[in-house]
Amino acid sequence: CIRDSGFTPASYRSRMSFFKSSMEDPEVALKSGTAPFDKSVAEMYPAYRDALKENNAVDFGDLLLFPLQIFDKNPKVLQKYQKQFKYVLVDEYQDTNHAQFVLAHTLASEHRNLCVTGDPDQSIYAWRGANLSNILDFEGQYEDATVVRLEQNYRSTKNILAVADRLIGHNQRRKHKSLWTDNELGHPVTVVRCHDQQHEAPRVGAVSYTHLTLPT
Repeated sequence: CIRDSGFTPASYRSRMSFFKSSMEDPEVALKSGTAPFDKSVAEMYPAYRDALKENNAVDFGDLLLFPLQIFDKNPKVLQKYQKQFKYVLVDEYQDTNHAQFVLAHTLASEHRNLCVTGDPDQSIYAWRGANLSNILDFEGQYEDATVVRLEQNYRSTKNILAVADRLIGHNQRRKHKSLWTDNELGHPVTVVRCHDQQHEAPRVGAVSYTHLTLPT
């Protein structure tokens, strides 16, 4: 049981969500020789799935997987929604998981009018299933796609932008872009090392308050 496993219910829920977002069957883990925790999740999964069904409930992963299952079994239903959604737009595409990619691709495959926005350098949700390859390989999926690079920054000073650009330039998997701004040079960037979030919060607040400009 969960109580004796050493893992929390939240960790089980998170791992089940990861399996669904990756479109992997958790029960396959029982046969694949994976980590003990994944096997424990796989053993728990049937009870979780049955509990959802008994309560007429779905989780976020089901909201992605069930439509795909319906489309796979009912081509006419798929055609209906492909015609209904002539244009498909996806924001924060760098944080989409595999199931979200398949759903967007399936809906857009009829008209091939898929517009996505995102930045590979801002992908931070791999731990919950985000697949960076979705945006990195987009031109491979849609060879006739038009790519518009939004490289002008309207918020930061030149000094901040230069430091950020140099830092993210070390990312190994990224799409190159040259950030620039018409803003002022600004103050030199100061690096402050904090011990933890409690140490960091008042310092960030103090800096934000110092540079706060109230409207007249």
